[in-house]
Amino acid sequence: MQISKIKKGKKRFNIYIDGEFSLAVSEETLLKMDLYEGKELAEEELGKIRNLEENVRAKDYALNLLSYRPRTRRELLRRLKEKKFALAIAEETVSKLEQSGLVNDYDFAVYFVETFRDRRGIYRLKNDLFRLGVEKEVIDRVLADVPVDEKETATNLIDRWLRIHRTRDEKTRRKLINYLVQRGISWSIISDLNNYIKTKITE
Repeated sequence: MQISKIKKGKKRFNIYIDGEFSLAVSEETLLKMDLYEGKELAEEELGKIRNLEENVRAKDYALNLLSYRPRTRRELLRRLKEKKFALAIAEETVSKLEQSGLVNDYDFAVYFVETFRDRRGIYRLKNDLFRLGVEKEVIDRVLADVPVDEKETATNLIDRWLRIHRTRDEKTRRKLINYLVQRGISWSIISDLNNYIKTKITE
């Protein structure tokens, strides 16, 4: 087999073998595999090119996801598998990103807690992080390192909720408490703020 033509596209280089289109590769694959017109290829080498290109595509897709916000290892694996990348390639891609420091579940959990601690209680934060794939030990360590004032969070949630809901009666109070529970505020904090809630309801 011989590379008869290499044609540059918008994002990839189209490789033609023996006069027919064979595959499209990134510039990274083109350079790493030393591809050029007239080069002879064995079937085994073509397989290596395809495998490398799949790895490059997986890495590019993962980096694009990370450009929007941090991700956990589990989330990245799930998204890569949803894109139909082979499990081995998905795991290798995420492992390399972990080694380079671009994927770190502890750092993700810190980002998550700092972003949402003003609107979610500790129980909700723990549950959401666990659902996203962060190990319990990591969650506990982050919550020990990053201060979360759940009482202040609950107070702010109460004030914001009451600015939207103008009705002031017992039904309103029950709805407000249910809202706080959904936000992961502990019952002990809700109990501590019971008098505050009653006062705000009667204003």
